[in-house]
Amino acid sequence: MNTIEIAIRINALSKEIGSSVNKVLSECSLSKSIVDNLKKGSMPTADKLYTIAQYFNVSTDYLLTGVEHTSAQLSDDEKRMLEYYRRLDTLEKGELLGELKVKTSSRESKQADA
Repeated sequence: MNTIEIAIRINALSKEIGSSVNKVLSECSLSKSIVDNLKKGSMPTADKLYTIAQYFNVSTDYLLTGVEHTSAQLSDDEKRMLEYYRRLDTLEKGELLGELKVKTSSRESKQADA
């Protein structure tokens, strides 16, 4: 497993959301030296990789291999929504999820009444 490629993926994911690697690692409460150590061939622990993967909403498989294994293919609209979602901070994500829950609950209630 090429640790340099993992560092490159973390860098690319950070850029995708308009952030820096240092900011991402700081928001994950992780050491900023993780990416430097990856470049030197040192693999971080599984829990650290999991934290980074969760932050970017990707699998650890993706961080390790560059291949995302998903059971369902996303439509273009879903991909675009996910891209925008990944750009939000934690508070904004929570607010958006709350709004989506209200919208879907309201729709489900109307369908149940019909």
